[in-house]
Amino acid sequence: MLKPEDCSPLGREILRYLEEHQMSMNSFAKKIGKTQDGVRWMCQKKANPTVSTIEKLAEALDLDSVTLNRIVYRNKLNQLVGKDNLDQMMDIYDGIYAVLRDSIENWPEEERPSESLLFDRAFKAVKSLQLPVAS
Repeated sequence: MLKPEDCSPLGREILRYLEEHQMSMNSFAKKIGKTQDGVRWMCQKKANPTVSTIEKLAEALDLDSVTLNRIVYRNKLNQLVGKDNLDQMMDIYDGIYAVLRDSIENWPEEERPSESLLFDRAFKAVKSLQLPVAS
């Protein structure tokens, strides 16, 4: 059985949801089209779910996409740069995300990338900066 202290922030959100809804991990896995092992993996601290999985999770967890993406990508940045540099890196990340978000503001709705894809592109931009990584 997973304990919240052994989980990533995403994992804690999943466990919270399961408890609130008295749902088994297996039932939740079926709800999002994953295996129970897949959900267990997503709960771990180093899990990096894909863009499409994040979108499914946001819907399943009753969270808006921006909130869940911030949880996931903050964890990814923590893995990349470590706790000591996380707040500074989040500022850079948030700036890149804001530029991406502003750049699509006038696009037709059907052509706009999803929030999850914008978050992912911002993360890839931060990674490409080749900043010192966590040891």
